[in-house]
Amino acid sequence: MKKILALSFLFSVFMAAASYAATAADNWDSNCTRCHGTDGSGNTKMGKKYNLKDYTDDAVKAAMKDDEMFKAIKEGVTVDG
Repeated sequence: MKKILALSFLFSVFMAAASYAATAADNWDSNCTRCHGTDGSGNTKMGKKYNLKDYTDDAVKAAMKDDEMFKAIKEGVTVDG
């Protein structure tokens, strides 16, 4: 009986952890769209206020560095204002 309870507990913990992981789309929707917009253009009130880059622009995408984008996605970015 203890073995079944222990396995049930471990399974529950695993399922809780697995369900906690958000998809990239969920992260974008909850953390980025307020400023960058759903399309990444930055054409929002906050995006205009902080003069955000238009991520739909090919020149902007070409200038992005992988390590800088990784850091911004992982740690987030704050703006003063």
